[in-house]
Amino acid sequence: MSNKPLNKAEIVAKIADKCDVSKKSADAMLDALIDLMKAEMGKDGNRVFVLPGVLKISVGERPATKERKSTNPFTKEPMTVAAKPARTTVRVRALKGLKDSA
Repeated sequence: MSNKPLNKAEIVAKIADKCDVSKKSADAMLDALIDLMKAEMGKDGNRVFVLPGVLKISVGERPATKERKSTNPFTKEPMTVAAKPARTTVRVRALKGLKDSA
């Protein structure tokens, strides 16, 4: 087993072998799954996608932070922590089925 992750062509080939379908059909199934994930994660979707037993992907909003004063823990000198703008984050959580197989 190699240390490199599978690329899309290798994933499609494994799905085609496992499901006994053509590579073209397996590629279409994978593309359909990706499109469904994008639609659910988008602004018009419910911002959560669950692949039952495998993973849960959710979109969250992180608020903006103001510039603040702090102390450098190594030198104990005062420093200024820069402000950060509001941002969108994506969180992926492994579910029980995936955790049990690891």
